[in-house]
Amino acid sequence: MKIQRVHIKNFRNLEDINTSIEGANILLVGENMRGKSNFIKAIETALGITSHIAVDPITHGKEEAEIQVVLGEDGKEYTFEVKFEQRSEEHTSELQSRVDISYAVF
Repeated sequence: MKIQRVHIKNFRNLEDINTSIEGANILLVGENMRGKSNFIKAIETALGITSHIAVDPITHGKEEAEIQVVLGEDGKEYTFEVKFEQRSEEHTSELQSRVDISYAVF
């Protein structure tokens, strides 16, 4: 199973990332504090690899965040999506998670 596409919107310091992943490896290069670790945390969160959700997952000044990761193999795609929304005037987030599986494997 391979990551094919990643879409991240307003997650921590990542405002709008929409990328296709080619090849077998991902190499993230950049200056400190530019979002490399947050890119990985977003993928972990969408796939349920981590049970720890960031204290402030939504980009400062925004009301919602979204992460979508598409895995694929042999022409089949599996989409994992997580959405965060502000609850009220408090600075907490409500996790809304939905997993769309276009093809089930038994």
